[in-house]
Amino acid sequence: MATLDDLKSSLAEIKSQLKDKEKERKRYLAIASDIDAVYERLAEDKKIMKGYRDSVKDFSKESYDDFKGNLYKNSYQNSVSDLVENYNEVISNIDANMDALNLEKANYENKASRCYGLIGSFESAVNSLVHRIENWVN
Repeated sequence: MATLDDLKSSLAEIKSQLKDKEKERKRYLAIASDIDAVYERLAEDKKIMKGYRDSVKDFSKESYDDFKGNLYKNSYQNSVSDLVENYNEVISNIDANMDALNLEKANYENKASRCYGLIGSFESAVNSLVHRIENWVN
């Protein structure tokens, strides 16, 4: 049978392990927060790029009396179309980076959740599902 000193020692060891797990969890959450800041910045940039692209599209749909002959159709309209495609490519690249950041953020949140044992593993599974859905609708 364990003595009182053995029990106190065991309790102190368990408290130490809990503190270590909590520190580990906080480190993971801090990294996830840093990733989220970058993700949010990219989301803002994506929104701005979509606005620019839409402005160029709207501009190209306007009619301009200053254009004479076929210059607009043969030269200008093609350049505008290329510019819109370039914006689409940039937006697509931003989106791919956002998806990767979102998954990495989920990875660190899941590591933090797993510090809670079995319940944390369940939380981690739900979190992964939520992040994958976010990537699909992003």
